Amino acid sequence: MKHTRRWLASLLAVVMVLGAMPMALADWENAKEVKTYDEFTAALADETVEEIKVVGEVTVPKTDKPVEANKPILVGKDGTFKLDPGAVVTSNVPQGKFNYEDRENTWIIVGDTMETFVLYAGDDSCYRVMYGTQPDDMNALVKDTAHGKVNTLCFNGKDVELTESFDGAVFDVRGGKSLTIAKDVSLKAGMYFNLEGDLVMNEGAKLELPENHDIDGTATFATEDQKPENLNADIEVKAAEKPAEEEKPAEEVDSTEPAAPKFTDVAATSPFAAAIDWAVGKEITLGKTETTFGPADPCTVSHILTFLWRANGKPGAEEGVADRDSAAKWAVEKEMIAEDADLTATCTRSMAVTFMWKAAESPKVETEKEFTDVAADAEYAGAVAWAVENGITTGTTETTFAPDNNCNRGQIVTFLYRQLAEKETTPAA
Repeated sequence: MKHTRRWLASLLAVVMVLGAMPMALADWENAKEVKTYDEFTAALADETVEEIKVVGEVTVPKTDKPVEANKPILVGKDGTFKLDPGAVVTSNVPQGKFNYEDRENTWIIVGDTMETFVLYAGDDSCYRVMYGTQPDDMNALVKDTAHGKVNTLCFNGKDVELTESFDGAVFDVRGGKSLTIAKDVSLKAGMYFNLEGDLVMNEGAKLELPENHDIDGTATFATEDQKPENLNADIEVKAAEKPAEEEKPAEEVDSTEPAAPKFTDVAATSPFAAAIDWAVGKEITLGKTETTFGPADPCTVSHILTFLWRANGKPGAEEGVADRDSAAKWAVEKEMIAEDADLTATCTRSMAVTFMWKAAESPKVETEKEFTDVAADAEYAGAVAWAVENGITTGTTETTFAPDNNCNRGQIVTFLYRQLAEKETTPAA
């Protein structure tokens, strides 16, 4: 019930943004009733139809072009409106596009289907984009003001990293997932802020919260002055982890200074520079583009497994099979992941050292180093001990390892560099 009440509160906030999404928007008496997606698209194309009422189950598939639904739509008590993953619906209907006869039941159904909801608010109209899954270019959508400022962002079941500043009405992250605000990025939610997970604010990040806000997990601030004065007293605040600069290659490994990387987003003085130069030289990764590496970008499970697979000589490589697929198959065989593992998930610190440990045949080590956030019986405890003993990482503080913290691309190649550079493991051609 708490989840339902919170999401309904978010819906009410969206209603306020839209100008009170009124039932008077249309009387619906002459609305065209539709039961299927084909009937829905036919009604959209019919110039004589002014309003549409969904009385069956309309599921929008992923198409090459967005579905333009520029007519008021009512989802009835006996109807549902869903989007397949990757489907996009756009609208330019003044004062809101959708209305619901039974807001609670219908919205919960729709909300469980949509993982991302973006609202662009213009002077006299609203432009909505709905996605079945969180788009990779979510931050680009926030930055792009071609259709007006993004007013509302809602996410379901995915960790969110905000790398573009957001100033809007509603920001909602559901499903027990985390929100990371990147360095020097600001987030302001003027009407409603909800986070069903942990908050992590990097150096220079700013957060302005409305009185109506809720954070279910812990809040971590890089500096004390980042903490909003009106932060609810019952929200647990944790100490920040070490700055990324301390995650730099060990001096004994970096006995010779490699040439500065070719990437425009990797300075020669970057703590990741030597590791990135090594990884590119060994063809463990080639970067995101010809000129960018994306060191601060999240590293997915698929990415680290592919890096590890290449660093270990591409075992089982087959002609015509993508590296990421071969890497995933190898990881399953090595019992790093289950066959149904989510390869798109962001790799955490505990996952990273576990993958590397298992790739090294899970050696047992003894170490006196103990972390308050790593239980002795944790499934990754052996991997953490091994990583510390081998100088791959020393933890985020003297007493904490931060096993659930997400890793970026620069950190992952640095871990690999510390483990493998001295061994000169050359991937197969």
